[in-house]
Amino acid sequence: MKKLIVNADDFGLAEHINNGIIKCFSHGIVTSTSIMANGKAFEHAVSLSKKNSALSVGIHLVLVEEKPILAGKKISSLLSKDNKFHKNYKKFLLQFLLGRIKRNEIENEFREQIEKVLS
Repeated sequence: MKKLIVNADDFGLAEHINNGIIKCFSHGIVTSTSIMANGKAFEHAVSLSKKNSALSVGIHLVLVEEKPILAGKKISSLLSKDNKFHKNYKKFLLQFLLGRIKRNEIENEFREQIEKVLS
């Protein structure tokens, strides 16, 4: 028997996205989602996931566009001049290819995002 998994990305990014994901889940369209620990509507997504316990929730790790979980001094190579992640993947990738991104800072930020979701 074949099974189709439909994953909805960006759970926690914004409340309207969260509500759309739950609506699709309750209609049987979406089977899983991935939550963003640093999304603006993270707490809203957590609340909805608790009310919809059959929804599979994974972790969406983020290194662009959103605010980091860790303080700027701990992950300075990941940040643009405004102390936020780079605005897009092209800028991040360029910095990475030029050797300006510290891999241990990626690991540390990812660890914090994972810990936030697990808690």
